[in-house]
Amino acid sequence: MSGADLVALYRAGAVRRYHTNVAMAHLGQTNADHQGRCVQLLLMLNPGASAALVRATAFHDVGEVVGDLPGPVKRAHPAMAAAHAMIEAAERDRICGALPWLTETEAEWLSLVDRLEAAAFCITRAPAEAMRVTGGWPDMLQRLAADAGKLGVKAEVQAMIDDLFTGDW
Repeated sequence: MSGADLVALYRAGAVRRYHTNVAMAHLGQTNADHQGRCVQLLLMLNPGASAALVRATAFHDVGEVVGDLPGPVKRAHPAMAAAHAMIEAAERDRICGALPWLTETEAEWLSLVDRLEAAAFCITRAPAEAMRVTGGWPDMLQRLAADAGKLGVKAEVQAMIDDLFTGDW
């Protein structure tokens, strides 16, 4: 890795999350913070995770340095989201190398911890936003529980979410 590669990685990590969410933009979470916590959650819930899954989790949002599309835009315009995802992937691959191929189950783990970290951040930093139905968070929490069940960690994920809402953290 060259000095330029390290600079690019730091720039990618400094990208702010939730930049279009008025309730959360000011909280200042960066991609580096998010990705690091995703790895921590992954290893807490799945200590035997493969090296490929850990690497993919650690670098999954690096490509957002080119600009990220807000979730509602991605859902409303899937073709645009797919094209933008290819741009992000190319930039991520340029900065830190291509991510390893993941099995379907590994991809489900990455998706779970990505969304779990987002929910945990929202619950702890913007609890009113986490309860706002039109913000989509309550629906996401229900989907998280269902997806965690498929991976055999429903009780653990539900306990984490419950503890976050009750302030036991």
